[in-house]
Amino acid sequence: KYFPKWLGPVFVALYMSTATTHVLEGDLSVGGFLATINILRGIAGQFGDAYNVLMSLNVLAGPLRSLTHLLNMPIDVPRFKQAHDARREMTRKARARVSQMSTGCVAEDAIPLEVVNMGMTFSSGVRLFRDLSLSVPQGSLVAITQGNNVKARSTFMKLLGQVIFPTEGQVFIPTHLRVL
Repeated sequence: KYFPKWLGPVFVALYMSTATTHVLEGDLSVGGFLATINILRGIAGQFGDAYNVLMSLNVLAGPLRSLTHLLNMPIDVPRFKQAHDARREMTRKARARVSQMSTGCVAEDAIPLEVVNMGMTFSSGVRLFRDLSLSVPQGSLVAITQGNNVKARSTFMKLLGQVIFPTEGQVFIPTHLRVL
């Protein structure tokens, strides 16, 4: 805070101590000496302003570094595209399978939601699911209970919503259904 305020007077004092002998010897006029001191004081004031701007930019460096890191992270679009393509293919096969059955309803409504050999292991090595398979008809009410492990239930819901993807197996929700 006080660095730029003291820097100007220090430079002026240094100039005065070195140039005073030149004025006394007659090598430098008193007017030139005083004009140089005035110029140094003006430069010091502008340096103080520039120093304050530099310090305000320095405060922005940390958040800018964080933003740059976030913008350079790998994107997950290829993974979402791969999951969507697999989901479309599975829906196509399921439509062909249920269209041959006589269910009395729209063929798409007979396609079940499925979890096939799903496993979920986090990068920390914590494994929540292994070889989980289930099939649920559309329109069914299902309760998820697993003791007091809230993390497992919330992770399972994120897997169903395709917020995260399983490390093994797959989660199949027909493409005409939207998970919000």
